Amino acid sequence: MGESQDKRCALDVNILLDLAEGAEFATDFLGVVKERFIPLYISPTAFIELEFLAKNGTLAQRRAATTSITSHHKWAVAVFDLRPVEHGYAKEFADRLIRKGYLSAHEYNDGLILGEVACFGIPLLVTSDDHLLGILPSALANELRASDFYPTSIASPQKIVRIASR
Repeated sequence: MGESQDKRCALDVNILLDLAEGAEFATDFLGVVKERFIPLYISPTAFIELEFLAKNGTLAQRRAATTSITSHHKWAVAVFDLRPVEHGYAKEFADRLIRKGYLSAHEYNDGLILGEVACFGIPLLVTSDDHLLGILPSALANELRASDFYPTSIASPQKIVRIASR
């Protein structure tokens, strides 16, 4: 019998920028997910962040963001969208994470990205952001459950590669 486990992953902006810059850990991660046929996604807010960086970032950020935007299809990363009401739910979730002290107000977009991913029902958000990775899994599970969101987990690309190497 084949597994019916949902293997989809959403990528945070930093992973796409790392891929564009050719970071070894990011390319290793991409190789693992391609080998295992794991579908990759990016949330609406993450894509908007890439567009912002492509226009307003430092020279290095503009280059990496532009490469990410033009290469996401080559990397087999699909952009998903939500219904308008779901965008509102994701915003409420981000506000909740800030209000409860899991994220600072400066990290609102990270909370929004996590909320969009969970609202869309993707089981894993892959990021290198320590503030997202630092949210205790039990606390995250409680907040997602309280928001009636999918039980999304957060992991680093290095952790995914380590698990796949076992």
